[in-house]
Amino acid sequence: MGVTQQDLAQTIGIDKDVPYLLNMNEDPALSGKMMYFLPLRQPITIGANTENKIVLQGLGMPEHLCEIENLPEGVVVSTCQQPETGHPGLSMKARVCVNGSAMKENERRKLK
Repeated sequence: MGVTQQDLAQTIGIDKDVPYLLNMNEDPALSGKMMYFLPLRQPITIGANTENKIVLQGLGMPEHLCEIENLPEGVVVSTCQQPETGHPGLSMKARVCVNGSAMKENERRKLK
C-alpha cells in the first residue's frame, strides 16, 4: 500500500522505535498485510483462545501458543505448555520459531 512502518507508527501515535510483528507468506499478495506493534511492558498473548491479544485460528493452533513482551532490555518470547492430543502416536503440537530457530515448550528467549 506504500505505507512505511514509520508512517504507520506516526499515524497511530506510536514511537517509531517500537518493535513489531509482521506476517510473512510465500504469496507476495498476502505477505506484509498484518502488523502488530509491541508496546513497552504490555504482554501480548497469542493463540486460538479469544481472550488472547492476537487470536490465530487454524488446524493445530493451541489455545495458548506463546507470549511476547517488549521490555527495556529487549523483546522476550515465552512458549506455553501445550496439552497432549489424547491420541497415542499423534503429535499436534504447534511450534514457535524465532529467526528460523524452533523454540522448545516452556522456553523463554530474550531477543536483542
